[in-house]
Amino acid sequence: MATNREQTEPPRWADRLLEGFVSPYLLEDLQGDLQEIFYKRVAQVGISQARREYGWAVLHYLNPFFAKPHHRTGNPAPYPQFASLDPTMIRNYLKIAFRNLWQNKAFTFINLFGLTIGTSCSLYMLLFVYNQYGYDQQHAGAKQLYRVSTEVIEPGGDPFQLAPSSPPIAKALQDDFGEIMAVTRLFKDPGKERFLLKKGNEAFYETKGYYADSSFFQLFTYQFLEGSSQHALDEPYTVVLSAETAGKLFGSHPAINQSLLINNELYRVTGVYNETYGKSHIRAHFLMSFRAGGMVEFLRTSNQWVGQNLVYTYIRLNPKADPHQLEAKLPAFLLHHGQEQLAQVSIKKSLHLQPVTDIHLHSQLDSELEKNANPQFIRLMLLIAGLIQFMACINFMNMNTARSTGRAREVGVRKVMGASRSSLAGRFIGESMLLVTMAAVLSIPIVWLLLPILNGLLQAELPVMFTHIGPTAVILVILILVTGLLSSFYPAFYLSAYQAVNVLKGNLRNGYTSISLRKGLVITQFVGSITLLIAIIVITQQLNFIKTRNLGFDQQQKIVFTFTTPEAQAQRFAFTTSLRTKLAITQIGSAANYPGRWVGENMPMFYQPPGKKAKMGTGVWVNRIDETFLTTLHIPLLAGRYLTQVDTNRQVLVNETTLRKLTIPLKKAVGSRIFLDYQNLREDYTIIGVIKDFHYRSLKEPLRPLMVLTAKPKQLNYVVADIHTDALPELMNRLAATWQKLIPAIPFEFSFLDADIQQQYEAENALLHIINGSALLALLIACLGLFGLATFTAEQRTKEIGVRKVLGASVSSIVGLLSKDFLKLVLLAIAIASPLAWYAMNRWLQSFAYKIDLEWWVFALAGLLAIGIALVTVSFHSIKAALMNPVKSLRSE
Repeated sequence: MATNREQTEPPRWADRLLEGFVSPYLLEDLQGDLQEIFYKRVAQVGISQARREYGWAVLHYLNPFFAKPHHRTGNPAPYPQFASLDPTMIRNYLKIAFRNLWQNKAFTFINLFGLTIGTSCSLYMLLFVYNQYGYDQQHAGAKQLYRVSTEVIEPGGDPFQLAPSSPPIAKALQDDFGEIMAVTRLFKDPGKERFLLKKGNEAFYETKGYYADSSFFQLFTYQFLEGSSQHALDEPYTVVLSAETAGKLFGSHPAINQSLLINNELYRVTGVYNETYGKSHIRAHFLMSFRAGGMVEFLRTSNQWVGQNLVYTYIRLNPKADPHQLEAKLPAFLLHHGQEQLAQVSIKKSLHLQPVTDIHLHSQLDSELEKNANPQFIRLMLLIAGLIQFMACINFMNMNTARSTGRAREVGVRKVMGASRSSLAGRFIGESMLLVTMAAVLSIPIVWLLLPILNGLLQAELPVMFTHIGPTAVILVILILVTGLLSSFYPAFYLSAYQAVNVLKGNLRNGYTSISLRKGLVITQFVGSITLLIAIIVITQQLNFIKTRNLGFDQQQKIVFTFTTPEAQAQRFAFTTSLRTKLAITQIGSAANYPGRWVGENMPMFYQPPGKKAKMGTGVWVNRIDETFLTTLHIPLLAGRYLTQVDTNRQVLVNETTLRKLTIPLKKAVGSRIFLDYQNLREDYTIIGVIKDFHYRSLKEPLRPLMVLTAKPKQLNYVVADIHTDALPELMNRLAATWQKLIPAIPFEFSFLDADIQQQYEAENALLHIINGSALLALLIACLGLFGLATFTAEQRTKEIGVRKVLGASVSSIVGLLSKDFLKLVLLAIAIASPLAWYAMNRWLQSFAYKIDLEWWVFALAGLLAIGIALVTVSFHSIKAALMNPVKSLRSE
């Protein structure tokens, strides 16, 4: 029978069960809490009901989390360590972590928002960089594939490197060197960027059409969807199409053995390949046999070892061959075959071997087949990705160390209960990892939604992430691990270092070290932001300088029409005659090349001053034009006269640079004779006029010598019309109707001259977009961090502000008091960022032959912007704190 005392106490069996099962470090608190509740319930529901509830509650605690851990030594661990992978413990850690995040919503939002922005930005940039690697790895024996490139040094000129080489080099290489197993050549017609493809009534222009040797598919591996790579280009007038091009021509029907017209020449389709199989620096839309369009005759008869560097030569080496040893033999090889020609033109030339797998990432030569990756751009992307992510990490570190006093009590209690420093640090790192993981998950849909826009801004072809699931997952895991560890390492060990005794005594002040670190991190954030701001201003200035610089001709309101096919050439005269009847068109000119799309040819020209034996030589760019092309572009004449219809192609105009290179005085230029002396063939040209220098190529290059002469009708690929009208759509509709009437089989297309010129600066525009977006994100993240710290500072100084207001301090003085500390940090960041930005921008501007000067106001403007943004960020909390009722703030303290 139970005694009275027993009837007023919890059931003994329940206490014994609890004492026998629960870990000692939990027992006291747990049992105390249960008994406290028990005695309250006795008064409310009676002793019997309270004893039943007590027993039921004890049974609920009989789970692994509260159980005594048993070790071999027999001594139970005083506190569960972080290294424990017990599911229950992990669930508990997650529960506590989510609770902490929820209880501090403002700081959680700042950290999560900043990390999500940073991770999204970094994810896209890292995917972009990843996509630039792995080119040409799909080819069988890719490591043995090399391209033969050319280096040329003209008389009095600087060396320049070309991707293509002369036609006879490929065959001679295979004949002379046993270590070369196979060779092939590719030809990109410099005068035909676009080909007219016709199938029945369907016709469209297509780019990236190349002529290829029959051995092309023996060196390069393509996945054929129709036909076979074996002998695909053996026969004359055969063509292999990419799947996309075949789809345009034949839809879903088989293309194999079908016929089509390419620039009015009949070709037979011998294969269709999958262009998405692997990545290659050769991104052809179709490949035509060399035995077409007179190509084979040109290659067979060409004996040019110095000039005609138009053919892309590829070789496959024996696996045991050493490419460096072979390259060392090439100077002697070139002298053996072309010594006489080299001596005649006074040109130095050398050949080099480029691994095919390195071309996309490391080759920036003249006349590349495709626009390759720019290593500087890749490095910049990585730098910006790292900077943005690091700035997000800085916010996290600053917020956590600033809030350290809020969690100190928790640390102290846990330490008193036996928690080790490593277990506490592990918990804080785990909480950081949780937040970083949430940010990474949120970044996936953001990048996916923005992918088309970002690709458009950067002129990139980054595929959707679903086709790159593996790389995307790997990049995200790396980002989570690096970001999580970087952002949590210092806060975790800072928080876990609190001494329990100091905490319990209430000594919770932030140390000098943590405050200094926070200031240093804020400065770092603003150094990055200000550097990007300066970069924006400088790049924008340079691009505006390019757009507005006087190129030496009028590029405004000029429309360009293309006549690169025989069918279009046949109607060029009729079309230009029709243009002349339009009042809105004031002048028309035609040429083989025009500024913005200048391929042209380069010839070594000489001048022998009267009475002297020595001759002066230089490489001269050549353009063939009609008699009105120069006046249509308003290019000034300095001496002599313009070309007329009766001039022969031996009567030429030259620019000022040509005169300087050949040392011909301007006054004596008209009537002077310059000549081409090559392979015992001398061609004389008479200068009939001198035109003012104008920039016919990119402003990245210095002005070079130019010679223009009368073109044959078939050489006039482009017609430029000078228009003056406000009713442009109406004019273009009428021109389209005229075109359709004259040349119905060819689509009507045109371009604007100024737009064509700006296309030369796509890389710079993409860089500006990157810097613009990065600077915006960097400033946003930095301001988020500043906003969070301002919030914390205002809260910490509530009592001080209240006292100052009671003593008569004005609102402005309190705002200044709270803001000046942050402004000092921004000013220091300006002092650090300015020289860094000057160095980086000065290096970038060196890539332009014509560039702006870096001026002091650029740095001042960026600094003022940073100060203004920082003031706006911190002023909200400063003004709020200054306007607070001092009675309320003092009472709250």
